[in-house]
Amino acid sequence: MKIQDQKSGNETYATALYASLRADLISGRFTPGERLRISSIRQKYNVGLSPVREALNRLAVEGFVTQSDHRGFSVAEVSRADLLDLIRVRLSFNETALRESIENGDEAWEESVAIALHRLSRAPRFAPEGSSISNPEWDKRHRIFHASLLAGAPAMRLRRYCDQLFDQSDRYRSLAAEIDPAATIARVTGEHREIAEATLARHADHAVKLLREHLLLTLNRLLASWKVSNDDVPE
Repeated sequence: MKIQDQKSGNETYATALYASLRADLISGRFTPGERLRISSIRQKYNVGLSPVREALNRLAVEGFVTQSDHRGFSVAEVSRADLLDLIRVRLSFNETALRESIENGDEAWEESVAIALHRLSRAPRFAPEGSSISNPEWDKRHRIFHASLLAGAPAMRLRRYCDQLFDQSDRYRSLAAEIDPAATIARVTGEHREIAEATLARHADHAVKLLREHLLLTLNRLLASWKVSNDDVPE
């Protein structure tokens, strides 16, 4: 989509381009290792040189893009080792944030978790239904649901790190091999409901356990993309 077509208000072209590129990287529209030629990006998104450089530099800081003196900007590579490292860190940060959220969350936070779960349950997991193509609206609501669980934590920096780790994980999910739609819908729907119920009941240990199991089940499916042993999956 052309940046001019979606930019509004006081949003700068660099910010709009950053958001569009970031979303395209997370959704797997760029191949890992693919060179991101500035001229091609300018043409594709219809923006000037400065917004492209600014957006790519921001994405490099977040780890979605790499930069080298000889090759310029490229899409960050993916690997089994990187995925394991990512999930280990995410498990640790999510546990801390969820415990703090349960301890400090107020009534408005409880309502936000319940609403996020309800809205997620109303969106088809795949589009078209019966296919293995992820529904963008479900992806959006899925992110909001996971963020709502942690939103009661008072540490803003911690919540921001958790958001970034979610997006990095989501990129791996987008690049994963095709999955069984029916089995995925049943499993994921039940897991989300159980996590929300334990969280709203303020059962911190159980909620953390369920969230950890949820993330590890997703990790195992992603690891299957490499068709290798899962012996070093975090316990």
